[in-house]
Amino acid sequence: MWELFQDGRESVMPTAVTYASVINLFAKTQRHDKAEHYLQELEKKYDELEYECLRPNTICFNACLSSFSKASSKDEALKAESILERMQERSDDTFLKPDSFTLTNVISAWANSNNPERAEAILNTMQAMYENGDVAMKPTTVSFGAVLHAWARAGNIERAEKIVEHMESLMHLEGFEEMRPNAVIYNILINCCARCGSPSAVKKAQGILDKMRKYKDAGYTLASPNIITYNSMLSALHRSGEDAYPEACKILQEIEMARTLDPSMTPTNVTYTTFLRILAKSKVPNKSIIAERILAEMEINPNDHKLFPNNLTYDAVLKVCGSLIAPDSSLQRHALVLAIKTITKMQQLPHIIPTSFTYKEFFTTLSKLTKGEELLKLIEKSFDDCTRAGVLDDKILGVLIKTTPKVFLQKLLKLDTNTNLHSVSIKDLPQNWSCNAKRSVTMKSQRTNEQIVHNTGRRKIKR
Repeated sequence: MWELFQDGRESVMPTAVTYASVINLFAKTQRHDKAEHYLQELEKKYDELEYECLRPNTICFNACLSSFSKASSKDEALKAESILERMQERSDDTFLKPDSFTLTNVISAWANSNNPERAEAILNTMQAMYENGDVAMKPTTVSFGAVLHAWARAGNIERAEKIVEHMESLMHLEGFEEMRPNAVIYNILINCCARCGSPSAVKKAQGILDKMRKYKDAGYTLASPNIITYNSMLSALHRSGEDAYPEACKILQEIEMARTLDPSMTPTNVTYTTFLRILAKSKVPNKSIIAERILAEMEINPNDHKLFPNNLTYDAVLKVCGSLIAPDSSLQRHALVLAIKTITKMQQLPHIIPTSFTYKEFFTTLSKLTKGEELLKLIEKSFDDCTRAGVLDDKILGVLIKTTPKVFLQKLLKLDTNTNLHSVSIKDLPQNWSCNAKRSVTMKSQRTNEQIVHNTGRRKIKR
């Protein structure tokens, strides 16, 4: 456009609006280097030409800063703050003054770069400016949510709680009514408790959930529990180290009751997978029957990607089968059959990839639920599947050494009969047996296409 303008076509001269659009485009694709480049070019062009239509404004700077709001390093956060300083240097320009969006982007940059102290310091400055009469600096729940998320990610429950308590105290003051915490804020706090995983943290999470229930009953729907609330609560129960099955059942029942009135309150594969993990830790004798029933419900509609089982779900089912402690032989047989069906299904489904963890759980389950010739045949077949997939690792090897007859395992591993199995590592075996062993599947990667509320209050698709 500048070339055309220089050739005499004045109608195509770029303006601040043009630059704002370009900067915003790069910001949305997280190309903060390009976004900043065009912001600097705009500033330079305005200083050189002094055309009013090129005057940089708050919109241009905020668009650039939004690209730094998801910063992952201290350098990027420092860059965001330097852009803020450039705005402040031009603060005599009425078209270029920092506002709440400006500072919230800088707060988010520091929060996402794991520096909650700096993020909170800027938030305090922002609040002080608003209290001193700068109405453009009014903090929002997104501003507080960014700082809260930073403390939650750091595992600091005390500081996270203080942020929420501060919001609750502010909402009663004139001008701060919008600071009333919503479900996003309380969900972050529950998730912080889940990260800590201690029994005391679980009690705090339950207290927060009770508060949200009361808000719901009082008609404050913005703070009502949602499926993310319940998923976080289940996660807290799972990490508590205690038998949380009875409480987890209550959570599922509450979800089902809420579902009758609110279609959005639909359990996801995250809900049921976490519940299965809690079930695995329980002492329920018929846990494999319960797991099979849950799995059947999840598999009803293969096109429902939010609900259909994923890697972690099937791994959790194997964990349930392997944790069975019932002396009843029929229950043991049921668990064994379910485990075999589960891993067979994992090998056949196109979107499922059995990992090293999968086979470790399966071999462990086999050793607990069967023996003799049947055990050896199942181990032989599964070992062949495991090595052909290239996911054999030292943990699987350790399970096999503990549970498999020495001579049989030496033959399976193609080792000499004089080999000391306890000295064998994965490096001593064919490389193709373990070429994919480092591949893993996390809960985060399995949340594809699940729409959630972003930790700072924005909406996004987590992939």
